[in-house]
Amino acid sequence: MKDYIFSNDFSKNLDAMIYTCGYETCAPSHSYGPIVRSGYLIHYILGGKGIYKTDGKIYSLSEGDAFLIRPNTLIYYEADKYHP
Repeated sequence: MKDYIFSNDFSKNLDAMIYTCGYETCAPSHSYGPIVRSGYLIHYILGGKGIYKTDGKIYSLSEGDAFLIRPNTLIYYEADKYHP
């Protein structure tokens, strides 16, 4: 499946709004962070394995799992080397 990203350029001040949604196939050992995001971000794992680090904890992730990135929180995530 092809990677897909949709971005919303709305600048209205609403209580809740989707800015971006998409689909990505990660390469082995693909990582993101450490970084602090300004908004909430939800990831859902369609397949493969990986880890998510936040608040001094490491979470193992696999198909069917989801994780929430909260604003103003240092995070890091990485796809598995053998089963991204």
